[in-house]
Amino acid sequence: MKYVNHSNLFLPLLFLLLMVIAGGVAAQTVDGARITSTCQVERPSDSGHGARSEDAPSGSGLSFSIGGFALGGSRPRSPSYESESENTPREESHSHSNVGVGLSINLGELFRHLGKPEIPQQLFEDGPRFESAFSMACIPVRGFVRGGWPLVIDYQADPGTVASVEIHVEGRDPVVIPLRRGSEHNLLKLRLPDQLGNELSPALLLVRAVKDQPGAPVLGRINVFGLGAGPRAVGSVAIDQVDFQPGTMSLGKKETARFSFYSRSDFNRAAAEVLRVINRDGDLQVRLARSIPFDGGVAAGTWVGRDKPLIWDGTDADRQPSLGQHLMQVRAWLSAQAGGDWVAAWSAWTVEVTR
Repeated sequence: MKYVNHSNLFLPLLFLLLMVIAGGVAAQTVDGARITSTCQVERPSDSGHGARSEDAPSGSGLSFSIGGFALGGSRPRSPSYESESENTPREESHSHSNVGVGLSINLGELFRHLGKPEIPQQLFEDGPRFESAFSMACIPVRGFVRGGWPLVIDYQADPGTVASVEIHVEGRDPVVIPLRRGSEHNLLKLRLPDQLGNELSPALLLVRAVKDQPGAPVLGRINVFGLGAGPRAVGSVAIDQVDFQPGTMSLGKKETARFSFYSRSDFNRAAAEVLRVINRDGDLQVRLARSIPFDGGVAAGTWVGRDKPLIWDGTDADRQPSLGQHLMQVRAWLSAQAGGDWVAAWSAWTVEVTR
């Protein structure tokens, strides 16, 4: 197993339905909502002149390394955290400014559901939604939120980077939560504002970062190790220590990769997903290669894949070879009857598949 220095790996070479072509293309949805190539969500009711959070950067993208360290990072993941906090977003953090990703994303389906009394069963059954392909320039995830719920994010940003989490719920002002600045490893536990309502609502969440400098927005760098919402997702990140090895596997030699993770909470739904990582003109993107569901979910205090190894054979959903670099993404969530909490976590290691 090897830890990958992402800058050395990808520079020579992700969480929505189409991968970005160089520069990105704005996506217009059925209801008029779109995500622009500059990482902004625009809806018909937004005239571009709404209030902005003073602490959050104006719309831009982020450079994102799922699970690992940012491009150029070289330290292994630490089991301890240098800082931890309980925060409630300030009123001025609520914003009409919108964010998005420089890629195509089907917001029409999402916003048609948002604000309706019925809860989309798909999110309960399929969990937090990272589409089959997305760009690491900005990480969008569709999941449930509720006012007063805890939100947890495990991350590390490059020096000089300003990062934030933004939450979009139909019929409510977008919420902008600035993340703690500095280059230390952070595990932040935040309380979602009451303005999100006391019922479960489907939402679009984005994690983004820009460099803290004047002038036109310039992409920053951030590493996200885990993200989740709801009481079961918080404490630390409820799914962590995602391991994926060895560093290289050969299909010709019939080698396989192994993966494991630790669950700190009970979840009655879970899935492990292999993501193929691609560099497109410096824009790191991921595409789903294989999804591996866990029937019955996972139990609290359990090492999944340690006693009974979990194996990936290097092929995609069509059983075709998936060559190149790959990351492991683990999602876990609760069904409608259990509360709708959700969490996602990523490996700090990549596995390269060769012929």
